[in-house]
Amino acid sequence: MESRRLVLAVALGCLAIFAVATCASSSASEMDIKVELDSFRELARNAPCANIDNRLFLIDEVVLFWTREGSCPDNWYEQALFGETPEKVMCQLHDSIAGPVYTCNDSTYEAMFWTMVHNLDKEDLGLGSNHTVESIHF
Repeated sequence: MESRRLVLAVALGCLAIFAVATCASSSASEMDIKVELDSFRELARNAPCANIDNRLFLIDEVVLFWTREGSCPDNWYEQALFGETPEKVMCQLHDSIAGPVYTCNDSTYEAMFWTMVHNLDKEDLGLGSNHTVESIHF
């Protein structure tokens, strides 16, 4: 267990270093990109199988994390990390009739995604003080 925590801490540290380097080299137009919150609010409002849990979180004002859970037998949960729009899926984990399905289209966010998935019960989703986590109401 302790070695898992160390590996996760190292991975998150590497992710933070990469994020700082990436932000430092980003152009002004990239820095102006904003998450389209209204699109995500609509997605969450209309989500099927979300009668148990349905929450949105803006992370570092750059990406959005969505978690939902419902009472559907073959679609009872989903966690997803998005870029600025619902169409830009970074990483996703969801239930299906065949079992869990995981995809990650942007490995830069993979460690962060798994940290949040494993810490849904924490206010900061396990990300700690190096990240801002804002609950988005809809």
